Amino acid sequence: MKGKASIIVRTKNEERWIAQCLSAIEKQSYKNREIILVDNDSSDKTVQIASNFDVKHVNYTSEDGFKPGRAINLGIEASDGEFIVIISGHCIPTNDKWLETLIANIEDDEIAGVYGRQEPLSFTSNLDKRDLAITFGLDKKIQVKDPFFHNANSALSRAIWEKFPFDNECTNIEDRIWGLEMISAGKKIVYEPEASVFHHHGIHHGQNEDRANNIVRIMESLTNGKDTPQNHDNLNIAAFIPIRGDLIHLGDQYLLKHTIDQIVGIEIVNEIVVATDSPKTAKIAKMLGATQIIMRPIELSEAYVGIAEVIKYTLDEYDKTNPEIDLIVLVEETYPFRNGVEIKGMINALLKQGSDSLIAVTNEQKGCWFRDENKVTPIIEQNFMPRNLDSKCVSTAQIGYCTLLRPQYVRFGDILGPDVALFKINKSINCIEIRGCEEMRDYLNLLGNAPN
Repeated sequence: MKGKASIIVRTKNEERWIAQCLSAIEKQSYKNREIILVDNDSSDKTVQIASNFDVKHVNYTSEDGFKPGRAINLGIEASDGEFIVIISGHCIPTNDKWLETLIANIEDDEIAGVYGRQEPLSFTSNLDKRDLAITFGLDKKIQVKDPFFHNANSALSRAIWEKFPFDNECTNIEDRIWGLEMISAGKKIVYEPEASVFHHHGIHHGQNEDRANNIVRIMESLTNGKDTPQNHDNLNIAAFIPIRGDLIHLGDQYLLKHTIDQIVGIEIVNEIVVATDSPKTAKIAKMLGATQIIMRPIELSEAYVGIAEVIKYTLDEYDKTNPEIDLIVLVEETYPFRNGVEIKGMINALLKQGSDSLIAVTNEQKGCWFRDENKVTPIIEQNFMPRNLDSKCVSTAQIGYCTLLRPQYVRFGDILGPDVALFKINKSINCIEIRGCEEMRDYLNLLGNAPN
């Protein structure tokens, strides 16, 4: 099969996924292809990221609501391939034979279209894991009566589309409507499990979480608990280190050096960005190994300015001269006992869980109260129970130790995003924070390491 394949990628705010989707498409063994990005007025950086790939951009705007069939038809109209392949911007082909396996099924004139398997990611909810496993099995099928078809991962010939375009007016299930039309016309539909993509959410809206959990446990036991492989190859991960004023140091010992050395040891972090208001700090930071310096305006160092504004400014400046960033690792110089291995563990945990952000925390089992003006409200009652017997705790954020942030939330001021996860730091000594040169001298004296 030598015909050209036109791959229609539908997107709407897919900044988190589009680079991985397009990268996987570019690695396909079938090279006679083109990629058409049909974007529905994304407000994030989807289109900008996609522009780094060899794609043709088609913008789709609808005043009366999104029409999926119309979006696909627009993409096909802008293409010229013999074969039409449709994939959602948040789907990622699982191997380099996905494209050729998908379109190989269209050689038979009786076949109207083919759709491929959809596999969950490790952090996909149990309800969606259940739905995907039930819907997309391991056996290939030729559907003579069943009209099911799914355009998150599908293909058809241009000749078929010219006779049977997708419905321009339906607001959803355009693929099922088209499938029914094909079966009614005496055509067949193929399900090809070997043409598989990762798809982070399911196709149904589940109702019973307990039932889903039981089913997922059974399914995972049948696959020996196989998890989604983590792939950092296509991710741009940058560490942001905000510093106000002079560096914390004693003699020629800088706390920043410890932080940079820890980050350098994490091979999946590509950049070390120091954001400072001090030219002196900038010069020393560069000497200590920072790969990029961003000078922030002095007004962002006022006492009333929070870290969120500083990180947003740093990202805005970083975006001007760098490739699209997938993950921000926020660390501060003030944690000399930080364990760099834990930072790598946090990154792996976030990518596996799919959370919007991940915060390092310590768990406190002591009595805790919340003070609001003159009112004191207990969070944990002081009951003098031995700590090893007390299951209640308060998780205290260690933002500067390490916080992982998704840039799409930072850009719009939400910073953490709606789905926040916590990562427990087991050794409390790791979270000791040094805020100034005098504190540093005290700790070094305590350790017997202060310079003369």
